[in-house]
Amino acid sequence: MRIAHVSDVALPRVGGIEMHVDGLVVRQRAAGHDVEVVTAFGGNGRPWQRARPSAIARTSDEVRAGAFDVVHVHSSVFSPLALGVAAATSHAGIPTVVTAHSLVSRYEPVLRALDAVTRWTRWPVAWTAVSDLAAAPLRRLVGDGTPVSVLPNAIDVDHWRVEPTPRDPDHVVIAAVMRLAARKRPMALLRALRLARASVPDYLALRAVIVGDGPQRGRLERYCARYEMRDWVQFTGALSHDTIRRLYRRADVFVNPATLESFGIAALEARAAGLPVVAMRHSGVSAFVAHGRSGLLVDGNLTLADAVAALATDARMRERMAAHNRRVVPSLDWSRALELVEHAYTSAGAVHDARRTQRAGRRVVTAKAGP
Repeated sequence: MRIAHVSDVALPRVGGIEMHVDGLVVRQRAAGHDVEVVTAFGGNGRPWQRARPSAIARTSDEVRAGAFDVVHVHSSVFSPLALGVAAATSHAGIPTVVTAHSLVSRYEPVLRALDAVTRWTRWPVAWTAVSDLAAAPLRRLVGDGTPVSVLPNAIDVDHWRVEPTPRDPDHVVIAAVMRLAARKRPMALLRALRLARASVPDYLALRAVIVGDGPQRGRLERYCARYEMRDWVQFTGALSHDTIRRLYRRADVFVNPATLESFGIAALEARAAGLPVVAMRHSGVSAFVAHGRSGLLVDGNLTLADAVAALATDARMRERMAAHNRRVVPSLDWSRALELVEHAYTSAGAVHDARRTQRAGRRVVTAKAGP
C-alpha cells in the first residue's frame, strides 16, 4: 500500500504526534508498505520526510501527484496544513483518514463556526481520534451518526518492561517525563511536589527527576530555587529511551499533571515499566490506568499532591500497584495499533466508494431530468 502521512509537525521536533507518526511509519515500512511523511515543520529527522511549509495547495498537489492509496492526516488543535490537505485529497477522491491527537472540547464553538464556512464535518473522510476522550467532542461536532473510531497511540510494551532494582522504602524516587510547556502543567507538578514534601514525615527522603525540556524550564528552576527544592528536584533535559528505562528501574512513582492530555504516551511507557501512575482523572491516561490498581487518578491540584504523598508514605500500596502493572501488561502495543490503522484505511476506502456511488446516482438523476 502507498501511504502518505500528513502532519504540520514532525521529527526532529519531539512531541506526541511526532513520535507516534514516526513509530507508525517505521512499522508500516517494515511491513512492506511504501510510506512517506509530508510536513510543514521538521522534515530533517527521517529520510522519508519532506518539508513543505509554503502552502496548503502546493502540499495537496504533491500528495495527489504521488498517487497514494490512502492519505493519513494527523491533526492537533491548530493544524492548517494537515486539515487543508484533508479537504483537498478527500474531495479529489483519495481515501483519507483524519486522526485527532488533541482535546478540542474548549474549541467546539469555534469549530462549529468554521464548519458553517468550510463544511468540514461533511468531508468524505474516515474520522478517528487517539482516545475515547478525544473522540467524544469530535463525535458531537460531526453528528448525524458519523462514526469516529479510536486509533490509540502505541508503544513497544516489551521494550519498556524493566526489572526493578532493590530499594530502600524510605527513599522514594518520583519520575515525570514531559515537555516543559504550560499546556503540560509542569508548574502544577512542582507545586504538588512541594505540598507533598511538606506533608510527609521528615525521615522519608524524596527525590523528583523531571525529564524533558521546553520554554518553561527557566521559570521552573527559579521556582525550585525560591522554595529550596533544588537539593531534591532534578531537571535532566531530554533523555534517550534507554536512559529513561534505567531511571524507571529505580523510580517508585510516575506523575503526569496534564489536564489536556488526549492520550499520554509517557505515562503508558511508565505504566508498562511497572510504575504506579498518578494522573488527572479526566485525561487520556484514564484509558490505561485503573484507579487504585495501577495508579491514582485525581481531580485537581490539591488531590494531585495528596496522591503523591499517599504513595510516597505507603510502601505497600506502591509495591501492590507496581506488581499489578508488571503482571498485567497494557494492550496498547504496536501490533494492535497497526490492526486498527489498517481497519481505518479500509473504512476510508468505503467512504470514498460511497461518495463516488452517490455522485454517480446524482448524475443519473440529472440526466433523466434533462430535456
